[in-house]
Amino acid sequence: MREMVSRSGLAALALVLVAAPAQAEDDAKRAADPSWTNAAYAEKMLERQEPVVGKALEILKARASGQIAGDAVTVSGRFAGSGIFEESNIAGKFPILSRQPKQHSGFTGQTFVVNEGTVALTLPLGPWITLYNQVEYTDIEYPGQDKWQHRKAYVVIGDLKRSPFYAWIGRNTIDFGNFTSFSALTHNHSAHYFWAQPESVWNMAVGYAADGWHVVATAIHGGRGLRVLNSPDEDGIDNFALNASKAIHITDGITLTLGGGYLNSTIYDDTFSHHPPGTSSSQRIRNGAWDVNAMLSWRQLDVMFEFTKTERDWPVVEWPVSAFTAQARYHLDLLNHPTILSVMYSRGEQGASGNNWREMKQLVAGMEVKVNRHLALTAEYIRNEGFAPLVRIVQTSDPDVKSDTAVIGVKVTF
Repeated sequence: MREMVSRSGLAALALVLVAAPAQAEDDAKRAADPSWTNAAYAEKMLERQEPVVGKALEILKARASGQIAGDAVTVSGRFAGSGIFEESNIAGKFPILSRQPKQHSGFTGQTFVVNEGTVALTLPLGPWITLYNQVEYTDIEYPGQDKWQHRKAYVVIGDLKRSPFYAWIGRNTIDFGNFTSFSALTHNHSAHYFWAQPESVWNMAVGYAADGWHVVATAIHGGRGLRVLNSPDEDGIDNFALNASKAIHITDGITLTLGGGYLNSTIYDDTFSHHPPGTSSSQRIRNGAWDVNAMLSWRQLDVMFEFTKTERDWPVVEWPVSAFTAQARYHLDLLNHPTILSVMYSRGEQGASGNNWREMKQLVAGMEVKVNRHLALTAEYIRNEGFAPLVRIVQTSDPDVKSDTAVIGVKVTF
């Protein structure tokens, strides 16, 4: 792995950091003078690592603070790409999460991946209504999908200056769990297993945000979603989610945030694993999931834990599905550029001891450097153990797989 990232590459990274202008613009000044773009707002809305849920609330916060204009459209964009250098002890098996590189046939592989290609529009219609629309590009699509996908389209109703209550209607990430990943590009098993994204636009949520509380109840259209959502009824509201978090300020510089959630019906409900929708057996059961999470923030240090588990056994493997994440990050300045150092461990379990598909484990050590408010450079080392794809898991799993991966990436935001 030492040979995967050359000394010349590291030297080039250092040169960019020294030569690039410091991130001099003040966020408060930009908030007071909004324009048709705002990189800080775009980063919150388009970032897939954090926040994963609560995007509708981020819109209302941005409007309440004046970060985005209340009488004009805001255009947001994000590109994230990475070079991936992989080694595996078993040919053709590379269990890295959060991207889908072309399947390598040997013990090593190198590829470039577009992690994110996203464009979004935020359009206020008076003080109480905001329209949000987001289109994403994917490198590898499943059968029946397009390269460009209309992932989010919803209406937010609310004004935090006047009321702590709000609502949204449409296609939006469902408020269930937290699923933050401290790593710059690689997500954890908690997000990989339980991130709830709908296909239908007929979803409705009601939320409350005040005094450190954020509580959301969502009515979800039935049928198969893009990610973990599924329910027996294809024609109406046949699923729901509840999610809540509370930020507790213990003392100056120390905040503890506790959260929990429940999702009534997931894809872990059938006698075989499949993706995308369209195939199912007559033996499906309703199988919900619950989540608990906690984050402690102390000055520049954040530490977070999350655990999520299905209510019942997944019929495919006759075992509950669960995921656990423990992670930490430290904020500092590197040559006057905001920098995050992170370490993240996660584990997914879906089988009894001795099964080939019992578990997957991942350890990520990473760094992200903000060159300026539009550009970030990233580097990660990833260790994966266990190969258990959630599609055809019984047929393809291999517990002996061990892989090492280096990822060098870039994020551009406007």
